[in-house]
Amino acid sequence: GCPFAGPGVSGNVATEDVVQLLHGLGVETGLDLLQLSEAGQWLSSHVLQKGNGSRAGPATLRRHAPGAQPRPETAAASGFSSGPLKGLRVLEVGPGLVAGGWTGATLAYFGAEVVKVEPPEVGDGLRKWRQLDGEGTSLWWQSIARNKRSLALDLRQPEGRQLLRQLAGHADVLVENFKPGTLERWDMAPETLRQQNPGLIVARVSGYGQTGPKSRDPGFASVCEGVGGFRFVNGVPGDPPVRP
Repeated sequence: GCPFAGPGVSGNVATEDVVQLLHGLGVETGLDLLQLSEAGQWLSSHVLQKGNGSRAGPATLRRHAPGAQPRPETAAASGFSSGPLKGLRVLEVGPGLVAGGWTGATLAYFGAEVVKVEPPEVGDGLRKWRQLDGEGTSLWWQSIARNKRSLALDLRQPEGRQLLRQLAGHADVLVENFKPGTLERWDMAPETLRQQNPGLIVARVSGYGQTGPKSRDPGFASVCEGVGGFRFVNGVPGDPPVRP
């Protein structure tokens, strides 16, 4: 959404509010909240003429005003272990591109212990996707994989799949991003896994669901935007559709 949407602007989330939320959960964003709030106030009032802009911005400026009393230290400031999902054990399997990986990352942001299962040697494909840093690691990987633990398992081998079953027996949540039918082919369908772990929550991420005529079609965001008509309503009349 618009980085500095004012109150009442439907469908937008102010960047300051998101950063405030993450900082409150102990997430290190590398952003200076005071500078962000000052910039947001200036843009909203002098450029966009929307008044105060983010609701969190004025509160931040008041806390840093001369003579303001410091806020008491909260438990969340100590790090992720104090997040609302503390103690939740999450097992993430399948390609990290990108919805499954983002699901795991979101749970990790809120304090869950997330273990990302990767292929041995090469690792997850997201490690080398698009822009790489000076050491050859994708910037996407640094964003999606942070706060997770990594475990190498060769799921093409029976031994690797057996280890995954054992891990699922001790997990609270399994996030899988495989092509529909993959877990069933490995005899790890949700109902099978719940025989040893009745409380297991299985989140299955795919483009068109697990059943139906399109369930096995590729489901990247660009494809879904076209199929859903989202690209059709974006762009300039007479020109090709653009990615939103």
